[in-house]
Amino acid sequence: MAPSIEYAQSSYGKLSWLPAAIGFLVGGFFLRLIDAVVPHLHLSKDISEAESVPEHSRKKLSKTALLFLAIIIHNFPEGLAVGVAFGALSANPSPEAFVGAIGLALGIGLQNVPEGAALSIPIRTDGKSRLKAFYWGSMSAIVEPSGLF
Repeated sequence: MAPSIEYAQSSYGKLSWLPAAIGFLVGGFFLRLIDAVVPHLHLSKDISEAESVPEHSRKKLSKTALLFLAIIIHNFPEGLAVGVAFGALSANPSPEAFVGAIGLALGIGLQNVPEGAALSIPIRTDGKSRLKAFYWGSMSAIVEPSGLF
């Protein structure tokens, strides 16, 4: 948080802590909203035992759909991390910062391959086509670019 406060010093003066505090609180509320809305299911449990879901809607989501949601929730902060790395590059246009931002983007991009496979395999096992399994596996990472902005 210290770099964001320093960055806001020139625009906000004594209130430079305010944008960082607001961002921190909004992030906390967002996490709480996700926790309240998205069902929790442990691997050993049946879908009817999902937590945080009203009784009447527990059967509507499959384990694969819950896995898809989990991977999407996991991927959004990764996009934010890449966005922050490239944002830091604009404040410090050094070759080291550029290599760091590119390295982070490539690393996160590469680890999306096994994540997509981890989603595609259960979809394929559920009887869907290879194309549909590949599509949903790759779509699980579609939220990452939204974190860049």
